[in-house]
Amino acid sequence: TMALAVMLSLCPLHSCDSGPSLSHRLMFDAGSQFILQWTADIPKKMLRLCATAQCSEHQYISLGFGGGYKMQDMDMVAAFLEEDGTAVTRTYYSETPVGFPTGRPTMEIRNVSQVFDNGTAHLCFTRPFHTGHHPIQDGTFVSWAIGSLWDDDMDDHGMQRGTQKVQFLSARAGSEL
Repeated sequence: TMALAVMLSLCPLHSCDSGPSLSHRLMFDAGSQFILQWTADIPKKMLRLCATAQCSEHQYISLGFGGGYKMQDMDMVAAFLEEDGTAVTRTYYSETPVGFPTGRPTMEIRNVSQVFDNGTAHLCFTRPFHTGHHPIQDGTFVSWAIGSLWDDDMDDHGMQRGTQKVQFLSARAGSEL
């Protein structure tokens, strides 16, 4: 496939994100409790992100950066468990607003951790500001989705999705948006 895979081991709940706590918190969806937290390290030009959502072990959670219209022109990260329980995080690039993302992914992610525990998924990673098709800046469109799996990869997300602009660089520290 075109996706870049990062194989992971599961980490104990609440130990996935080591280091300082994240500065900002944004509730994307109250129904699924899809929450994005982040800290922008401006001198190092790095963004640390953690996404948390209620979902089953047979679903994925994903974040997309860029575009603005559905999935079109989005750098994406998805986390899920394969049928054998292997934790997987993959990057994708979607050139079209619908369908499976088949573009060439160029977004680099580091320090990846994920856990699915008791109906909650946690995904944390760091990405340099200037990687992928869309650099991190204020007003970056961020999409989120929860969807089903098919053949150990993403399938349809149905209606559990959304997109909004995020002020990654200028949000006040400790803000809950």
